[in-house]
Amino acid sequence: MPITELAGMLAVLEHGTGQPFDAASFDSRLRIQKSVYVLKVLGFAPAARYSFNDYFHGPYSPDLAKDYYALLNMRALGQSLETIPVEIPEHMLRIIAGAVHQGNNFLEAVTTIHSIAAHDSSLDRGQIRCFFQSRKPLIADRFEEGWAFLVANRLIGERT
Repeated sequence: MPITELAGMLAVLEHGTGQPFDAASFDSRLRIQKSVYVLKVLGFAPAARYSFNDYFHGPYSPDLAKDYYALLNMRALGQSLETIPVEIPEHMLRIIAGAVHQGNNFLEAVTTIHSIAAHDSSLDRGQIRCFFQSRKPLIADRFEEGWAFLVANRLIGERT
């Protein structure tokens, strides 16, 4: 994704959620990583450019980080940047906003649960929960609400 398109996408996410998407803080960078991951899962074409790996705080894209750091540096140097307008479909933006409003721990839980489930479709819900809780003991209590969010938004199928 050209950096100008990323700038446009981040502007839409910031406006649609009321939260910063400027990469200036760890919280903002985590919000960017997890929101773009969810957009990719939702099938939003501009987000499909980024590949995600497992990382300490859940799915992480080094290429996305490189792009938002470049964008942050350009702004810090006072370089003007014409953003490419990006339209995120309303239903996708609503899903992102719903997750963002529940905080970064929730975003981390949702994306980690999804990543575990997507990596191995043979795992049932109980196995996914055990794996999640072993990898994320500090946010293990967010599993149920994260799972419910994923199922309600059809990001994951109900598993027994």
